[in-house]
Amino acid sequence: MIIEALILSKRKKSARKSESTGELLLDYNRGLKGFAVFGTGFFIFILAINAMANWPSLTATVVMVVATIVALGLPALFLLIESSCVEYGVSRYGIRKKSPWSRDFFCPWSSIESIVFSVSSQWFVIKSREGKIRLHMYLSGLGDFARAVMENVPPERWVGAESQINMMGSYIG
Repeated sequence: MIIEALILSKRKKSARKSESTGELLLDYNRGLKGFAVFGTGFFIFILAINAMANWPSLTATVVMVVATIVALGLPALFLLIESSCVEYGVSRYGIRKKSPWSRDFFCPWSSIESIVFSVSSQWFVIKSREGKIRLHMYLSGLGDFARAVMENVPPERWVGAESQINMMGSYIG
């Protein structure tokens, strides 16, 4: 809970503007990226300590290395990839998603079928004919996203996220 509060406190209300495309870029803040780098480094350190402590027993060392990587290192690595490689671009035409986990695509505002907010997952889910986009609360620039939705998407399509969009859209950035 403390880590989440720190990550959310580092989130910027405004997105950065791309010099080349003019899009507003929603990305993960430095707090989350730092946590991912620190977490990955910390788990590699723990792995090295475990390996040295169990060096005389090769079987125990192999088991500890594999267990540490699977249980601790892989989630930290996935978080590092997610926070560094996922990007969303908001423009007057729509929203663009770039991700190593799924296909990249552009979603025009007019093709959005619904926007809902998942309280348990803490993300907006945008459904369209082109696919699905999930925008997590850890992203910087959600105020710009909310204002773009209010300006470009009919309110009946975002009724499932109305309170969050209104709250985020009131951010001054």
